Amino acid sequence: MGRGRGGWPRAETRNGGRAGESLGMSTRTPLFEFLEYSVGAVEAAIARGETPRFEAATPTFYDAFFALAAQLGVLAGIEALADPRPQPYVPLSLLVMLTICRFLHGHQSFRRVGEILLKDQALLERLGVAPVLCQQGYYRNGERQPFNEEQFSEVFRRLAPEPLQALLAQAVQALRAQHPDWFREGCFLMDSNHFTLKGTRQEYKWCALFLYTPRGLFPVALEFSPVPGDGETTIGKRVVARALSTYGEGLIRLLIMDAGYLDGAWLRVLTEAHGIDWVIKAKADMVVVGEMERQAQEQGVWRPAPPPQLERPAEELPTRHLCHTPTLYGFTTYGLPVNGCVVRDRYPPTAKHPQGLETREYLLTSRRYWKGAAINRAFRRRWDAESMFGQLTRFWGLGTWGIGLFPVYRVLILLLALTLTVLQAHLTRGPARASLQEVADRLAVQQQEPRVLLRVAGACVVAGPPLLNRWLATGVLVFRPP
Repeated sequence: MGRGRGGWPRAETRNGGRAGESLGMSTRTPLFEFLEYSVGAVEAAIARGETPRFEAATPTFYDAFFALAAQLGVLAGIEALADPRPQPYVPLSLLVMLTICRFLHGHQSFRRVGEILLKDQALLERLGVAPVLCQQGYYRNGERQPFNEEQFSEVFRRLAPEPLQALLAQAVQALRAQHPDWFREGCFLMDSNHFTLKGTRQEYKWCALFLYTPRGLFPVALEFSPVPGDGETTIGKRVVARALSTYGEGLIRLLIMDAGYLDGAWLRVLTEAHGIDWVIKAKADMVVVGEMERQAQEQGVWRPAPPPQLERPAEELPTRHLCHTPTLYGFTTYGLPVNGCVVRDRYPPTAKHPQGLETREYLLTSRRYWKGAAINRAFRRRWDAESMFGQLTRFWGLGTWGIGLFPVYRVLILLLALTLTVLQAHLTRGPARASLQEVADRLAVQQQEPRVLLRVAGACVVAGPPLLNRWLATGVLVFRPP
């Protein structure tokens, strides 16, 4: 690709010319261009006599999201990705940006990405694509196919994963420098998601390490199982090793996991060699579970705790009690005493269980100074990962993608993680948490609102009728009849 204004790439047509030259359109449209978004700066520039320009507006959420992506170095990183194709038909950077837009809009298939762009000329122009070229130029064998699964798969199956892993790590490091308070506690969750490729019954998985914050989770490292049947512990070890190699010692101080990652020797290495404490759920058949039960029966004190947050009426929720079981030696593979807590839930009688139902959960941690309530609170954070995977499944179609190639699935997950990290960072800075569906709804509403983008002296603002009328009333803008 050639270089446009500011060093940004310019799309080329099939005959080697610049996109839009033969169509009478500007060849100097940058792929990404973002200005300072400030009503005050715009008003001050107009007051100085600067002449404003009015353009079709990109939705405000796009402006804020992509401006943050630029600050984190994500946009420059996308532009720098090496295209694996000898003669790219559609620029790789555009395909990556379209994938990010797909996730933001909550579309579960690439086949709907065209609906976003062909109806949103402002977004097309902001991505550096001439709308008329999109409608007339992106075709093959006489059939117009600008956006479909095959178009993306053709590229993504050849794309190496490590540059995308590095791009995610770069964004995380930038957030670490900008918001050290998010990383101060050093609490991370680890969980896996299973998937089946189209046309096969073999199950694969990918494992993610999430930074925990009270306002949301940030994926910081991912690992993939390239062969069916890769165990939870195996892939979990790899993702922690990747995080340590990428971010160095000291980032992870507490790791919260489910029982699938239980490996005593590895947990001891985490604590002794890397200073990483852990909280994990014990398996029911372990020796240490019997030891915890004996302590609870002989000398335990059961203390009330908040019930689990279940989607059922309040009268059907269980009562929860905790029993602290300190100084456990039955976790023999660890080789050191551990701390523990038994969680007991008693459900009220139902038609299925007329006598009621009691369940128990056995939690272990290397933090010897914690009491039962602290152990329970820490482990409950793990459900944020379950909630995150649930949202990704409902709103981004995770687990339902009809993809038959492992490399394509891997690239999509890496781009999903990158989008999610930038999105969480954007939402965390706002006044309230928002679901992925609320993000898509906000974009849909903003696309329908009559607004214009006003640019002046390096600043911009998306202006609707209320703001423009206020400016006319206060004299910021002056109407002069022709």
